[in-house]
Amino acid sequence: MRWGRFRVRGTCVGGILAGVMMGWGSAAEAQEEKKPATPSEETQQEAKPAQPVPVTPGDPEHQLTPAIQGYCPVSYFTKGAATKGNAKYYSVIRGATYFFADEEAKKTFDAEPEKYLPQFGALCTTALGGSYGNRLPSDPTVFDVFEGKLYLFSSERAKRAYVSRPPSFIQRATELFERPDLDGHDPVAYQQRAKAMKGKQAIKCDYQNRIYYFLNEVMRDDFRGDPERYLPKYDGYCAEGMARGKLYPADPAVFAVFENRTYLFFDDLAKVKFMMSATENVRKAETEWARIQAEKKSAKTLETTGG
Repeated sequence: MRWGRFRVRGTCVGGILAGVMMGWGSAAEAQEEKKPATPSEETQQEAKPAQPVPVTPGDPEHQLTPAIQGYCPVSYFTKGAATKGNAKYYSVIRGATYFFADEEAKKTFDAEPEKYLPQFGALCTTALGGSYGNRLPSDPTVFDVFEGKLYLFSSERAKRAYVSRPPSFIQRATELFERPDLDGHDPVAYQQRAKAMKGKQAIKCDYQNRIYYFLNEVMRDDFRGDPERYLPKYDGYCAEGMARGKLYPADPAVFAVFENRTYLFFDDLAKVKFMMSATENVRKAETEWARIQAEKKSAKTLETTGG
C-alpha cells in the first residue's frame, strides 16, 4: 500500500498509556536523533545500477513465476515483437526472473539490464499515468518502445489512449512510480534502529513495484537480502484494524516490532490496543488477512473467467 503525506498525531492516555508504549516505536520517535552523521552516511552516492544475480537451475529464485509472463525483454527491442522466452535462458535481477528467447538475448540483457527492463515495474503506463494513478498489471503482448524505453499496457484500448500523448502519460507515471512507499521511511530502521526514520532518496531500491528509501547502503542490502522480513505486515495497513477484519490506513511513523516483524498503526492508541494482547491479535490479524487475500484471488479468478 502506498503512503503519501498521511499523518495522525498519537493520543496520550496518561501515565498508563505512556508506560505501555515504552520500548515500542511511536510517532514521537519519528524524528532522527540530533547527532552528526557518520562519514559513511555523509558520503553516500547515487545507487549503482542493478546487476543480474548469478543463479543455477534448481535455485528457489528460478522456480518463481517469471516476470512479464515469461516474455523476453530484449526481443521487444531487437524483433519489435513480444516473444516468449525459454526457461533455459534466464537471469534474476531485483528478485525477478526474466526468460530470454536465446543465449544471445540473455548476453545482451546481462551486459546492460537497465536498458531492457520494462518501465514502472511492468505496470500499465496508461493507468499509472492517468487521472487516478492506478497501479494495474500489464499485458506483456501490448507494448511500445518509446525513445529507447519499454512501456507495457493492460490492453490495446489503454495503449491507444497513451499513443495520443506519450510524454504526458510517461511524465505523470514517472512521478507517481518514484514516490516512495512508507512516506520515505526506511523499512529496515524499524527493526535495526527501533525508530521510524526517513531514508535518503539517493539510496533506494524497488521491490514489487514500490520504491523504498534507506538510511545507508548496508541497510538497503539487508532489505534486498530478505525484504519480507522488513516490510510491514498486511501490506502496511493498520494491524489493529486488521485484527478486526478492517482495512484501515496506517501512519508509517507509528509502529511496533513484535517477534521480528514490523506492524504499523493508525495512531498510538490503536497500537496500544493491539500490543496489550499482541499474540492473540497477531493470530486474529493473520486469519483476517488470509481471508481478504483469498477473497481478492477469488474475485480476480471470476473476472478472468467471466464467471
